[in-house]
Amino acid sequence: MALIQASVCWQLPRLLAAVPARRSGLYNLLVGFVLAALFASFLLEVATIAQLWIWAVYSHLAICGGLSWLAIGSGTLVIAACQRYQSDFRYGHATGHENWFVAAGALCWVVGQVLVVILL
Repeated sequence: MALIQASVCWQLPRLLAAVPARRSGLYNLLVGFVLAALFASFLLEVATIAQLWIWAVYSHLAICGGLSWLAIGSGTLVIAACQRYQSDFRYGHATGHENWFVAAGALCWVVGQVLVVILL
């Protein structure tokens, strides 16, 4: 798992590269989503390993950690496809506000994780 996380961290400059897709609000939301999931996966792995070591039981942390891995994989796949096929975003809503959309995507990830914990 650490190898996958290291490879995603190594590719972070490519996620934030100045490509035509960066003008899209949805693309930037997805980048924020993946960045938040990457950060959460670090924290949730450590917490899950510590919890398994102490109590030997799975909890909501393990479920959220698994969901973060799923989000990292699928989100990175969609981002790579957007960059590869160079979609034409003439009417980009994120032009000049890319970081706001990335922050909104990260906030969506956090809200989703909180809802998972509450609903389980």
